[in-house]
Formats: sequence, structure tokens, C-alpha cells
Amino acid sequence: MIRLRLLVAALVCIGIYALARWLYEHSHPWHGHWRAGVKAFWKKRYKVAEEKLTLALKLAEQAGCSDLPLARTLYDLAWVYQAQRKDTEAVPLLERALAVRKTTATRGRPELSHIVCLLAKVLCRLGRGTEAVERCSAFVETAEGAERPAPIPIANVLGSLADAYDTIGQRDEALAESKHALELVESVYGPNHPESAPWISRAAWACRRCKRYDEARSFHERAIEIRTKTSGPTTAAVAESLFGLAVIHIEQDEFDEGERLLERAIAIRRRRLGSDDNVLGGMLLPLADMHSARDEFADAERLCRAALAAAEKAGTPDPDYLSRAAANLAHALARQSKWAEAEQYWQQALRHAETAFGAQSAEVAHALDLLASVCTNRNRYEDAEKHYRRALAIRESAFGPSSEEAIGTRLSLATVLDGLGRHTEAAQLCERALALASEAFGPDDPIVADCLEGLAAVRRSEGRLRESEQLIRRAIAVYEQQEEPDEQDIDALCMLLGGVAADSGRLDEARSHLERAMKAFKPECVTAAFILANLSRVRLEQGAPAEAEELAGRSLEILEREIGPQYQGVVEPLLPLGRAHQAQGKPLEAEQVLRRAIATSERAFGTQHADVARGLAALAGVLAEQHRYGEAEPLYQRAVTIRERAHPPDHPELARTLDDYALLLRKTGRTAEAGKLKERADAIRRRHEETDGRNPSDRTPASPSADEPTAAG
Repeated sequence: MIRLRLLVAALVCIGIYALARWLYEHSHPWHGHWRAGVKAFWKKRYKVAEEKLTLALKLAEQAGCSDLPLARTLYDLAWVYQAQRKDTEAVPLLERALAVRKTTATRGRPELSHIVCLLAKVLCRLGRGTEAVERCSAFVETAEGAERPAPIPIANVLGSLADAYDTIGQRDEALAESKHALELVESVYGPNHPESAPWISRAAWACRRCKRYDEARSFHERAIEIRTKTSGPTTAAVAESLFGLAVIHIEQDEFDEGERLLERAIAIRRRRLGSDDNVLGGMLLPLADMHSARDEFADAERLCRAALAAAEKAGTPDPDYLSRAAANLAHALARQSKWAEAEQYWQQALRHAETAFGAQSAEVAHALDLLASVCTNRNRYEDAEKHYRRALAIRESAFGPSSEEAIGTRLSLATVLDGLGRHTEAAQLCERALALASEAFGPDDPIVADCLEGLAAVRRSEGRLRESEQLIRRAIAVYEQQEEPDEQDIDALCMLLGGVAADSGRLDEARSHLERAMKAFKPECVTAAFILANLSRVRLEQGAPAEAEELAGRSLEILEREIGPQYQGVVEPLLPLGRAHQAQGKPLEAEQVLRRAIATSERAFGTQHADVARGLAALAGVLAEQHRYGEAEPLYQRAVTIRERAHPPDHPELARTLDDYALLLRKTGRTAEAGKLKERADAIRRRHEETDGRNPSDRTPASPSADEPTAAG
């Protein structure tokens, strides 16, 4: 009895002390500033919230408030910082709140799980996804090992763990943690409870990112059924699930069903929340993507502009959403050759991505890739190189140098350097990518085929045709070994293989490969235009200049329409078009076309690029045929000088230009000089045949102004 009385007395004393402490803290100035800061935060008056909560934190520290008020203030101030994207300032506050909450055994807010979740979110935005994974994993391990584990807090942290895995590119692990979280939630609420529906949707999105579309579709349909039964068919939650299901259909090219679901979701959002709803704008983006997939770029542009307008009307739009909307609009504009405006929106997308995710995030790397592509199309290769290098650094830091993302960016950078004539650097990048991909994914993975293709293109530019062909055939073999080979990938390699065969003088084989590649692409797309340009070159070599002219004309028309008349790629059809005019006795038209090709290459690369030499040699041939030797000779001299600087010393194109120049010298009676040039050309050919491993008899003699490939072709 005495013990019982003592226990009751102790409990009463503890209760009185706790009540007194609570009254003291709530009557303390700390509480008033804290409360004002929280109210300002919910009204999105972040500057006021930051000021009030900073003062509240200072007062709490001075007054010696208990652990809970201190942790709460640290946590709320961190929320204010992260809402303003001041993630660096938020991290130490959350670290400190975490340390405070770990030392207190009392229940209360913020829960330890809430702090861990916010900390993981901020770390991911700072590009520290691996650290976020470690934090969340440590919490889950400790919480699940407790005597009475709490399923919902664990599920919350598992959701953050899934997001962290997704940030560092580990999609399968993200899916596993999402399903684990769903199991815990269902163990508390049951599989058909409305509280389970958000977690079902989360699992659906994780499945979609892993390309497990059937499973994703099943999860979304479950979520729709639960939400419809609980709150009716026209709630915002149902619209969210309809939107997710629509995205699955669109990504599987089931556009009619995807459009129907999207329109239903959009109608619900409009009816519920009006046209100024930010989420409504986000739903317009997949609809715009669908129109882009159908080549309906004007409609896609209209929808993207509507999505951006909805965001602006919403008051405080999400930078993540703004980044996606600006990028989608830029893509639609670019496909309509509105390059200047497209670049403005890609710059905007990059700025929003930096705000939303941090300067070192994967989303920023993706935006840099897009910006680099538009710089390439506008002949700004140095800017493209700068953007690709920054994207590569981010991806290697975030995902590792062996990741698929980093390898892809490495190959894109190599393509730009190859186009700039820096073939050695480009080859080193491709060789490094090939080694990393082979080690990380195995020699038979499709990404290895991508690396082989990239290296083959560089070897072709270097004139190492036999090695280029071997690499292409290895890449084709990799694709053919897949369970479900993608014929379009193989056909795209046939385009490159056809170009190599044409360079080697095997014209019938080249034509066969190029015609196969042509069947795989839409007849009016950019890739088809480059195939037509290569076919034009082959038919010209085969003695069909009229057909060559028609093919080159079609190619030029497509490229001017799709990417603009100033793009360096138009040189590919311009050169065979000029030569076709020459072969048909139209020297004035030939000269006009070839001068345009030279000017385009000089604008893109400067006056010392190999593409400029191609145009100069071709134009010199046209002038020489008209006996305008005085005008032709300096062009040949420039072409030789450029090729000596731009190519390896045994490049076959240097030998061809020397042959052409020697022919001109003979015609002007300078046989001794011509003989020296001819000897030098023969020596280059012998060295090339030794290094390339091809028998001289395998090659058909080239015409005096034969073309060589470029990166664009």
C-alpha cells in the first residue's frame, strides 16, 4: 500500500511538473514567435516565416526550452528553408533536430520519421542521393528492430528511401521499397482502405519507371476503384489516378485510350478546382507529348503554352513543373524549326531545374543535354561541348561513371567533338564508354552496342574504314542477340554501314544497306533525310546523276523544313547536289550550291574544318572543268592545307585532294609538280591500306571530288 501511494505521488509530481513546463513554454515569447512563423509559412510568406522562426529558435535556446519545442522549431525552420530552395541551410537544422529527437524518449512532434524524410528530400536535391539512402536505411533498420515497430512511420521513411534510390538511378531498389511501404500500410488499414490508395499510386509510378507497365496499370486501376468507392468518381484523387493510367497508355503508344483518360482527368480537375489549377497544367503535358509523338507539334506547342499559363495563374508554381513544361514547349518549338525561341525555353527549363533540384541534380543534367542538342542544331558546337561536359560531371557524380546516364552523355560529347574535328578526343571518350559499359553491363548489353556505334562513327571520320565496319558489325550482332531485337536499332546501324561501304567504294553494297535503313524511318524525318543524302552520293558514283539530284533535293527540302536552312547538316545533301548539277552540265547551279555549302560549314566550324575542305575541293573541281584554273588552284591549296591539319597523315581524303590538284597541274603544263603530288598521294594510300588492312584491289577508284562523311551524316 505504501509503495502504491508513493507511485501515485510520483506520478502526480511528474504530471504537475510537465503541466507547469507546458504552461511556461506556451506563455513564453518563444511560443508566440513560433506560432506566427508557422502561420506565415502556411500562407507562403516565407520571408516572414523565416524571420519569426529564427527569432523563436534563438529564444528557445536562451530560455532552455525542453527538447520538443527546440526540435520542433529546428524542423519548421528547415521546412521554410527548403520551400525557398535554401537546401544547404536546411541540412544542419535537420541534423540538429534529429540529434535532439534521438535523445528524448517522449512522444510528440516532430516525429523522428518526419525529420528523416525531410532530410532525405533535401539531400537528394543537393545531389547527395547516396547519403539520403544511408540515412533512410539506418532509420528503417533501427525502427523495424524495435520491440514494437510502428508501421506508418516506417512506411513514410521507406517512401523517402524509394525516392532516394530513384534519384541515384537504382529504379529496381526504388520499386522494392515502394512495395514494402505499401505492405506496411495495408497491414494497418487493409488493402481496400482509402489510406492505402496513395501508396498504391506510389507503387504504380515506381513500376512505370521500371517499364513494368502491366503491373503499373493494375496498381492504378486498383487506386481508381478504391477512390471511386470512397468519395465518388469526380474527386481530385480519382483524377490523379486517371492521369497516371493515361501516362501508361501513352508510353505504350495507346494514344486513343490515353487521350480519353487524360481528358476525363482534366475535366474533373477543371470542375473541381477551376482553370487556374497548377496540377491541371501538369496534366496537359502528357497530352502535349502525345501530340508530339504524332508529329502534331503545333498542337503540342498550344498545350504546353496553356500548361505554363496555368502555372503562372496558380500563384506560386512548382519549379519542377515549370522545368518540365518549358522543356516540352522547347521541344515542340524546335520540331517546328523555331530554334531561337526553343533555346530560350530550354534555358528557362535549365534555370527552373536548378531551382527545383539543385545545380548538381540529374534533372539539371537532363536539361543540359537538351540545351546542348539545340546548340548543336544552331551550329554552336563549343556551347554544346560546354553543356555536355557539365552534364557528364553531374551524372558521374550522381550515378557513377559506369551508369547508363553517364555513358550516354559521354557518347553525345564524343559526337560533338568528332563534328569539331577533334577525332582523337572523341575516340578516347568512346573507348572509355565502351570499357565502362562492357564491365558494368556485360558485352552483350544494348548500351555496349551504342558505344560500338559511336566509336565506329569516329573511326569512319578518321578514315579507318575497316575498323569502323568491324565495330558496326559487332554492334549489330549485339542487337541481334537480344530476346526481342529492335529492328530499328539494327536498321540505323545499316545507315552507318552503308556510309562506310560507300567510302570504301563498294557501291552496290552501300545502296543495299541504305535502302534497308530507309524503310525503318518515316520518309519525312531528319534521319531519313541523311539516308537520302548518302544514297544520292552512291547513285552519283554509280553514274545516275539525275536520280542523285532528285534524292539530294528531297533530303535538302526535309532538312530545311525540319531543322532550318542554316543548320550544318544541310551540307550533306548540298555537296552531292552540286556534283549532280556538275555531272549534268549545269556548272552555274553547281557553283552556287557548293559555295553555299562552304559558307554553311565556315559559319558552323570556322575556316579550318574538314567540312570546309570538302566543299573547297568540290568547288575547285567545278571551276577546273570550266578551265577557270586560276580560281580553282587556290581552292585546292586551301583544301590540302586544311586536310593536313584536320586529318591523320594517312587519311584517304587527303590523297584524293592531292590527286585532284595534281590533275589540275598537269592541265596547266606543270607536270613535275603534278608528279610530286601524285607520288605523295600514292604513298598516303599505301600507308592507309597497311593501317586499315584493306587490299588495294578491294576499292573502286573514287571520282575526283568524292565526298567523305561528317558527324551530321
